[in-house]
Amino acid sequence: MRGSVAEPVTAPLLSGSQMPFEYRAQERLVNFLNAELALGATFVRSASNAHHMGHLDHFSEAKNKATKAADAVRRFMSTVADEEIRGQIGKRLDELDRQISTLPMQGNGNETQDSSAS
Repeated sequence: MRGSVAEPVTAPLLSGSQMPFEYRAQERLVNFLNAELALGATFVRSASNAHHMGHLDHFSEAKNKATKAADAVRRFMSTVADEEIRGQIGKRLDELDRQISTLPMQGNGNETQDSSAS
């Protein structure tokens, strides 16, 4: 499961504490999206490993978390002001979506997920 999901996108840096608020907010947004993409890729690997080892509860949980990471990126990506950075994040999101799609729909059909147990 190797791909370009782990390659973070960086915003151009401004020096000193003179950075405008909007720039700092964009920088933090890009950092958040990078972290979510990296986390999503980690959960995909974890789900894949759990599935191969027969740990179906962990598989379902990790796959669900990978999907939630991708959904968070999808939700906030449009607020990235820089079109080039937004495009790079979009490509990484596409790769994460592709990786998630390679996971089985369910384990072997034996796991149950009780959302009320949380």
